Amino acid sequence: MPGEAAEERDQGRQHGVRGGTGQQRIQVSHASSYLSRPGLSDADLYIKLNLLPGCFATGLPASQAAVIAATQRPLAAGAFTEPSGPAACKTIPSWAVIGTGDRVNPPAELTFMAQRAGAHITEVKAGHLSLIPRRRS
Repeated sequence: MPGEAAEERDQGRQHGVRGGTGQQRIQVSHASSYLSRPGLSDADLYIKLNLLPGCFATGLPASQAAVIAATQRPLAAGAFTEPSGPAACKTIPSWAVIGTGDRVNPPAELTFMAQRAGAHITEVKAGHLSLIPRRRS
């Protein structure tokens, strides 16, 4: 059903937020809009353990996805809110490897950003972690 696909996609984009004064853990659907709340500028972001295999580690064996989930490092909230500085792609060549099955960053958005950077683009049939080798049967 169409609604099931949308629900599955939305679940894949849910994040956990830990930070602020109470070090609370909150599940949110759109972390960047949530982080504009006072007291969360120092929040650590992580992907909930039960959601990681279906969104971030698609295509990997369950055992490998479990290790990635357990050992993930948090993303600083400032990555969404602080300016990044001058674009390096203005002065040095860039490349982009885009997983066509990425469930974290939509491939169309990744392609747009890569084109805007003037990157040499390679598409691969993989998810977000396209650079992790997979066993061939």
